[in-house]
Amino acid sequence: MTEHVTRVLKKGVVVIPKVLREEVGIKEGDLVVVKRVEDRIVIEPLERRLTLVTVDSELVDRILREVDEEEKRLEMKKLKRVFGVEE
Repeated sequence: MTEHVTRVLKKGVVVIPKVLREEVGIKEGDLVVVKRVEDRIVIEPLERRLTLVTVDSELVDRILREVDEEEKRLEMKKLKRVFGVEE
């Protein structure tokens, strides 16, 4: 285990040494999870806690089309009711 000394800045900002960021794959802009484990503060990349799900883009497109069609159908039904048009 390597140790590095860093300073806590205003608002609790801590710079993670570059070598440690590289070792665990943390890059600028990445989200990290900060948690307390007993008397320690642990920082880890958020990606390690996420489960990636692959999605069929054609399925997503079809579902979005169906939702859009249903919204249009409901809007037409509402307009017909408001203006007294029978179906």
